[in-house]
Amino acid sequence: MLMANTAGNPLSAGSLALFMASSLPRDASPQIKNPFDAVALAVHAGMISVGFRLIGLGEDHKIEASSDAHDPHALPAAWNASSFYAFRYAHDQSSMEYLVKVNRLGTKAVILAVGLGDDKTASFEVVARDYISESRSLQT
Repeated sequence: MLMANTAGNPLSAGSLALFMASSLPRDASPQIKNPFDAVALAVHAGMISVGFRLIGLGEDHKIEASSDAHDPHALPAAWNASSFYAFRYAHDQSSMEYLVKVNRLGTKAVILAVGLGDDKTASFEVVARDYISESRSLQT
């Protein structure tokens, strides 16, 4: 689902920023606790920007289909309750589910993904601080 102000490119910086903002739970404070939260949120925004829908946090957790209809992209409040992140997605153009994990490894965020069913994996890593401008509210 493409948001109204994404200018045709769902993966542009502006589009991802819109998806990131719309994904944050409204009742959580602080919404982003550290640079790794921000990386995980950006990964999630990239997935939903190209039509994936979040169906769970991790391999076993399920998100009820009756989640907030006014804010279908909002993450559950517990999305960043631990120091690792796991999101499970589905897409209308596939019968498979996809698992994406973001793990902290020193100063790096390691992103791992797998299509459940074909077991093909993809991974990459980023130095979190290379992409995040820290403010006082994001200090770890």
